[in-house]
Amino acid sequence: MERVIVKQDVVTLAELKGHLRIIGEEFDLMLTTYLKAALLAAENYTNVIFQPSDFTVTLPFSTVVELRIRPITEVIEIRCGGEVVSAADYQLKDEAVHFAVPLSGEVTIKFRAGLDVLAEDVKVAVLMHASKIFTNPVDSVETLPTVSRNLLSPYKVWSI
Repeated sequence: MERVIVKQDVVTLAELKGHLRIIGEEFDLMLTTYLKAALLAAENYTNVIFQPSDFTVTLPFSTVVELRIRPITEVIEIRCGGEVVSAADYQLKDEAVHFAVPLSGEVTIKFRAGLDVLAEDVKVAVLMHASKIFTNPVDSVETLPTVSRNLLSPYKVWSI
């Protein structure tokens, strides 16, 4: 599966610097990396895509193709055998594409998933995790900080 992030600023560098009370620019590159890592860790923990992204996946055809990504906001394009599949021939339902007509071979599905605006508790969880990485970079980062886990728990999707 290929992922291209289309909106980078769901949690900004300025927000992280404000959270850490950093004024200068000497840590910007490092903080940006930590912010990306914290956001991906939040996505991995919850099984929810927070950064709006375009995904492309190629799978064997089935009448129902499970994408296992959420929340999907739109199907951009579906191709089978190099031909574009008409939007009338499929329906997106529950993070799966349901085909109305039989196709053969592999299908390539390009779709967008993610949230345009993060809830404040998700944003705080990401900021807290990025802060922990910054303030204690040699500490184990095997798990999210407890406060981040607690803030993200209501968003966790268990059945993916």
